[in-house]
Parts: sequence; C-alpha cells; structure tokens
Amino acid sequence: PSLGPGLVVASCLPESMAWAESAAEFRPGIHVCDLSTFKDRVQAGEGVWEHYPLPPPDTEAITQLLPPIPSTPQSDSATQHAAPAPEVSPSHVLLALRRAVHRRISCIPPGKSVGVLFSGGVDCALLAWLYAQHMSQHSTHAQSSLVLCSVSFGPSAGTAPDRLSAIHSFYAMFREGQEGDGGAEVEVERDTLMRGEVSHTTPFTIHGSGAYSFVRLVLLDIPSPLACQAVPIVSAQVRPHPVSVMDVNIGTVFHHAACVLASLDCKVVVSGLGADEIFGGYKRHGTILRRDGPDAALKEMQMDIDRLWERNLGRDDRIVSQHGVELRLPYLDPEVIAVGARAVPPRLARDEGDKVSLREAAALSGLPSPVCDRPKRAAQFGSRSAKVVRGNGTVALTREDVGRIGEGQG
Repeated sequence: PSLGPGLVVASCLPESMAWAESAAEFRPGIHVCDLSTFKDRVQAGEGVWEHYPLPPPDTEAITQLLPPIPSTPQSDSATQHAAPAPEVSPSHVLLALRRAVHRRISCIPPGKSVGVLFSGGVDCALLAWLYAQHMSQHSTHAQSSLVLCSVSFGPSAGTAPDRLSAIHSFYAMFREGQEGDGGAEVEVERDTLMRGEVSHTTPFTIHGSGAYSFVRLVLLDIPSPLACQAVPIVSAQVRPHPVSVMDVNIGTVFHHAACVLASLDCKVVVSGLGADEIFGGYKRHGTILRRDGPDAALKEMQMDIDRLWERNLGRDDRIVSQHGVELRLPYLDPEVIAVGARAVPPRLARDEGDKVSLREAAALSGLPSPVCDRPKRAAQFGSRSAKVVRGNGTVALTREDVGRIGEGQG
C-alpha cells in the first residue's frame, strides 16, 4: 500500500518502497530522530539520530551472583601473578537463569498465558521448566497457562525429530511421576503420539498432570502448501538483510508457532535463542575446540554473539511481533551473559564443550536427565521446515525461488 511522501521508520516495509537501513554502528540504548530538523540535517550531510544510552547493567547484582575473585597480595617478586578467578559453578548459572525468568514474567498481568517455542531440547526445555516452577509457586499466576508449542512440516510432520523430542520431554517433565498421571496409561498415550500415526492439522493439546496441570503442549502439523504460502511473508520480515534459505527455514518455524500461540491468547513468547552462542552449543564450536584449542573456540563464540543482533534477533522479533506477540529471550539477560562469560572458558580449557555448564545447571534444577542430555538439533532440520524450502519432492521451491522472493520479485 502507498504510504504517501515523507519519511517512514519501520522494521519492515512494503516491497514497492525504497529504503535505507539505519546505521549499523547503532549502540545499545534509545535512538531518536527529530523530524523537525531531519531535512536540514540530511541536506547538511549530518547524522539524524541522537543516542541516549541505557543505564549500565547492575554490576553489583551480577558480582553478587559469582564467587569473588581473590585479590593478589602485594609482592616485590617479578614472578607474582594474579590469582585465577574461582570457577563458576552450575548453581551460579541456574541462579542467573532463575532471575532472568523472574524479570521476564513478573510484569505479565495475572491470568495471561505465556508461550514457549518448544522443540524438547535442553535450551527451551530448561526455560519451560523454570517458568513452570515459578508460575506454580506464585499465586499471581494461578489462572495462567504455560503453552509449549511444537510445529512440524510436511507429510511426515508427526515423526519429525523435534516433534518426537517435544513429546518425550513434555511427558518426562510434566506428566510422568506427577500426581494423577495415570501410570502405564500415560506411557501408552506418549508412545501412540510418538508413532505419528495421527495428523494434527489443527492444534492438538496435551495437558500436564498434578502441580503442572496448567502446562500445555500444543502440536500442529503444517502441510507443505501452507508452509510454502508463508515464504513471502517470512521473507518480508527478514529484509532489509539478504534473504537466505536458512532464514526462511527458521523464520517459517517462528511464523507458524507465533500464529498458534497468538490464537491461544499468549501475549509473550519465550525463545531459547542465545544459549548456543553463550554456552558453546554449535557443532562447529566443538570442532574448533578440538582442532585449534579453547582460545579459538572462544573467539568463534564471541563472533557469534557480536553478530547475533544482525543475523537472528531482528528476523525473529519481526516475525513474532507481526502476530501481536512479544518475543522474550532469557538467555540474553545481562546477568546470564556475565555468568556464561565466566563459566565457559575453564570448561573449554578442559576440552568440555557442548554447553556442559548449561546442561549441569539444568540437571541441578531437577530437569530429567534425558532432557538435559539431548543433543542439539537445528530448528530447520528438527522441524523438517528445511525439506519444505529445499524441495525434494515436497514442494517446488528452490534456492533460486527464495532468492527471487528475497529481492521482491515474486
């Protein structure tokens, strides 16, 4: 649609409009453009944005989470070295995550539901576990629901890896061993779902038991044509960055999950984004660790963190927000980042990768061990959205098609 002449500041724009991306050197804070002086500044070649920095993180609160770094005694010896910082324990990681969860749920009005993008992996499962524990212990959330959403794609959606792990993790966390769980009947129910014999083309809901009866797992199978129809919508939210097949794969998962959660009256959606970057969860982190050592692995992780805002955050936030839902990311809480920065290096120095600090914190929280130990799987492969975009007989959509869509050609 035509928006008329003038300046439009937006996350995404109609394909027909010319655009220019804001300066990439934006720093954290609030950036204000004064429209009354905008034209004069542009003509003079001056910058149009004023930067108002946010208050720095509460370093005192962060420091209190961590074991103190011992001071170095005064000495005339040239060989005197600073004492190494005490290693951060799983309890410190868990405490930081609990505080991050509390901050992101305390402002949600009573009775409102919280959604979680749920694949059954340790990142999202730990967040769901901590949210469920918090909600069960606070009366302000007595009428609220915690909705875990699993979407899968294509004709074999019911047996997609993430669908199976989501069902398995949900039953281990919120059904098995809970009061009134039904015993053997629960196992039969779980095994029937994991065979994937029934297609869930409309949302199918499973409820938790006992103290976690307010937790729901919602399953939805997305047929290939419907997934294909969403590609232009997803691509529009990826721009102004170049649209890649991976962006469409991952964005398609977020798009359909957010749509389901919005229809279930969730105003907030929680994602495990950031856990792999902070705690070293990508396969290449382990490869670099074994090949080049811990310093190289830390450098790779820092690169991932530095570009996270550009490669992932804008895309995911825009895709989720278009459904009227707010994306919240506990792993990117400043305290969690600070704790991770202390927890990970000594583990890498001992050749311990694969998010071992986070997995140990998850075990300490009481998360069932099969969930804590579940290996990482990329969302686009676990949900089988990658098969939808790449073709292989599912839909006639190729990389070239995605490129044309990304350029606004169809």
